[in-house]
Amino acid sequence: MRQLLSALAALMFVVVLYIDYQFGTELGSSLLYAGPIFIVSFYLGSTAGCVLAALSGIAWFVLNALPIMPQASHPFILVWNALMRTGFFLLTVSLARVYQHMREAKKISELKSQMLSLVSHDLNNFTTVMKMALAILEDTEENPAPNRAMAYEALAGNIEKTANTVRAFLDMARLESGSFELSPQRVMLRDFTRKIADGYSFAVKKKGLTLDLDIPERTLPVRGDPAVLAMVMGNLLSNAIKYTPQGGLVTVRLRRVDEDL
Repeated sequence: MRQLLSALAALMFVVVLYIDYQFGTELGSSLLYAGPIFIVSFYLGSTAGCVLAALSGIAWFVLNALPIMPQASHPFILVWNALMRTGFFLLTVSLARVYQHMREAKKISELKSQMLSLVSHDLNNFTTVMKMALAILEDTEENPAPNRAMAYEALAGNIEKTANTVRAFLDMARLESGSFELSPQRVMLRDFTRKIADGYSFAVKKKGLTLDLDIPERTLPVRGDPAVLAMVMGNLLSNAIKYTPQGGLVTVRLRRVDEDL
């Protein structure tokens, strides 16, 4: 592959030299050198690109500047033009390498998204099985001892927390892959908010906090994606619980700002 690309770049360079020799002055041929330089830099590396850029600068000087140098009133200007074009060719090398790094970064990001999605799906299955197993344990034990009831509650809280984390990972993978789509539907925000807050009751009790739900009696219907709303509310509640000092108060306040909405 490298040999084929080297041969293609060499052929392009020869074609550019011929065009430059025939029509260089009228055509402004220095831009044509950028093509083979970019290809060589992208596929064969910076060293090969810099070598070709230097050769291109020399070729342009020999074909365009050297023939008219004896008649030029300021020969130094021709040398300066050749150096400027060589600098442009070296800039092409840098642009090719930047483009290559961008493509590599995109591939790595796609692989990371695929891995994140795969792991998240496996963890999601795991949390589903854990929920089912816990439900079976609770159903088969009619009057559990207080310590076992607390253990069941702790397990339920941690399983739900793990499930929320997994859902966040899945959403992140979808966002990075560009496949994240909203599924808006009618949501009763009052009941929805109460349900989300109830899911964090164990974490609130564990830290000795007080959770105050300042929610109006009205149902407050809205149109939105329940999964995204749950993720946003969950992040807000999780941060509030995390950063509120032990024994403090966490208030969830729900208000309708615009009566027309």
